[in-house]
Amino acid sequence: MTKEEFKKSLGELWLDLKLSDKELERFCEITDKIYENAFMGGLGSKQTIVCPECNLVQVGTIQKTLPFPTFIHECDKCGHIIMESEWQEAKTLHLNLKKQWFELIKSGEKKEEYREISEYWNNRFASMLCDFEMSEVKTITFSNGYSKDRPQFEIELKGIFIREGKEEWGAEPNKKYYVLKLGKLYPVGNTE
Repeated sequence: MTKEEFKKSLGELWLDLKLSDKELERFCEITDKIYENAFMGGLGSKQTIVCPECNLVQVGTIQKTLPFPTFIHECDKCGHIIMESEWQEAKTLHLNLKKQWFELIKSGEKKEEYREISEYWNNRFASMLCDFEMSEVKTITFSNGYSKDRPQFEIELKGIFIREGKEEWGAEPNKKYYVLKLGKLYPVGNTE
């Protein structure tokens, strides 16, 4: 945070603090560290949130304000003002993909992802299959690799079904899978 940003966010109030330039610089450094530690993406970072009125999953931005960050967003669908007390980050399913499938989904060409029917996936998807509308999981965060700075993106999860998949998207013929129906891509994370 710069001295100018600090002064602007506090308005006339900063004059009452009577801080020296050195104290003001130190305060700005500490504020930046607090924000950096509190929000992994830093200030101005985006989060995928859910509107409490219409249940729309959308991207909200954390605004850099003093003394605390501002969590306010107007719903893209119904216009409801989502305040901090209602700010709910969308629950996400984390899945890793090979580069080929990662790129096809990111480009919008591949509209579904497959997982084999197994005890592991049965446990993860059981409640979502029973009542998808009531499921808290609204998005999938796809990653390519395991490094800390790996490419990632978040995408809407529109539903989970059991059926055969498409061969051109990696499914074996005549084999049933958990099919994850994909929707809108959200601009969060490292998409490089």
